[in-house]
Formats: sequence, C-alpha cells, structure tokens
Amino acid sequence: MKVGLIGLGKLGLPLALLMARHFRVYGVDVNEERIRSINENQRFLEPQVNEYLSRYRTHLKFSTSYEILEDCDIVFVITQTPSMPDGKFDLRYVKSAVQKLHKINPECLVVISSTINIGDMDKLRKIHERIAYNPEFIRQGSIIKDFNNPKFVIIGAYSKQDGEKVAEIWRKIHNKPIYIVKPVEAEIIKLGLNFSFTLAISFANAMGEICERFNA
Repeated sequence: MKVGLIGLGKLGLPLALLMARHFRVYGVDVNEERIRSINENQRFLEPQVNEYLSRYRTHLKFSTSYEILEDCDIVFVITQTPSMPDGKFDLRYVKSAVQKLHKINPECLVVISSTINIGDMDKLRKIHERIAYNPEFIRQGSIIKDFNNPKFVIIGAYSKQDGEKVAEIWRKIHNKPIYIVKPVEAEIIKLGLNFSFTLAISFANAMGEICERFNA
C-alpha cells in the first residue's frame, strides 16, 4: 500500500516517519525550506525523529509537488488549522490541500488528521467524496511515542469500507482499541477531549495558585 501525507510540520513529519516502518510513504509540504531541512538531515528537537529519519529514509520520498501523490491509495492531511478570532479553526489550509489532491488523485481515500470544527467533514466531502476523519491525540515532546501507544484510535468514516482501510493502517502500528464512528461523532469526540484536557490543566493551575497563596 502506498501512503501519502500532506503537511510535514511538527506533527506531520513524525507521523510520516512512523508509517514508513510499514509502508512506502510520500510526503508533501509547500514549504521548500522544510523539505530541504529534511532531505539534508538537519537535526530535529522532537525525540526519535532523527533516529526514525535515519533508519527509514529509503521508505520515504518528500516533495513540494502533489504529483508524487498520484498513485497513493490513502493520503493523510495534517496541515495547520490556526484559531480564528471567533474561536473556530481556520479550515483554509486543509481545504486547499484536499482541492489540490483531488485534481491529482480523485479516487484515493483522504484522511483528515488536523483539528477541525464540527461539520467541517461534510464541507470537505463536497470537494472529495472518499474522505474520513482520524484526529490525533498526542503531545509535543512525545509525538512518536504517543502515535505508537495511544489509548485508542477514533476514525470517522462515511462508509465501513473506508473506515476499515484506515484501521488497517493503525493495526500495522499497534494493537490499541480502534473505534469507527460517524464523521460528526469523531469531530465531537476530538473537540470534547480537547476541552476536557484544557479544563484539567486550568483546574490544576488554579489549585496550584491556591496552595501557593496559603503555603499548603
């Protein structure tokens, strides 16, 4: 199986390297400097990235051109979705990636891994019909470790067949629970968990301030 990946940033590159253990991986990033830094073996701060890059380089091909994705069976999109003033996530980079990919490879399965808004999958499906949502739950500083050892995997798919195709990828990597749900359910789960993590951090910070104030 040929696996493609769009977006080779802090999350995308580790994901590409992880998948290169089991598949031929073709990665695309619009940032020429990013591609150059990877191809020239520059050192990355994220743990295990340099080790994986050295070990699995022969399974990888990186480019700024979407043309290398034309024969891929499945393509993951993990581009940035910055927060806008109203609190929503900016979908423009994901949307642009899906549009460009559709022109090159209209039959492949597209898997969105970026954090998106509830309802965005329905919008993206109007651009490319075979699409699924596979949000990540990782932390910087342990990205490859977290991808290798998640508590579970959530896949939001419009068809059971496409959901199973994404699950097949992850079963090669680990044996953790995989849940295939509707795309909107995956969107809600992702944002709900993000919200709960933020609440937990805020609560811990508040308790810390109280303890400091009362010397407890």
